[in-house]
Amino acid sequence: MNNYFGNVLRSKVRDAQLTQRAVAQHLGVTNTSVYYWMSGRSTPTVENVVKLEKLLGCVRGELLVPLAYKEPAPLMYTMR
Repeated sequence: MNNYFGNVLRSKVRDAQLTQRAVAQHLGVTNTSVYYWMSGRSTPTVENVVKLEKLLGCVRGELLVPLAYKEPAPLMYTMR
């Protein structure tokens, strides 16, 4: 199962030097909820995704959309 969201969330939380408990307290959810999000067992509400993005300094949608889809497609031809 692809767990893009959980993997990115785990990485961002680690980069921000936060604990699951600190994230949970900031969002007003349980530690278990944050653990489930990181492990791919459940997904947060849209409201909590927005709060996570603000807490972690992410751009809108960064936690949800793989970076491969955000980058422009490579140029397949050359102009003469």
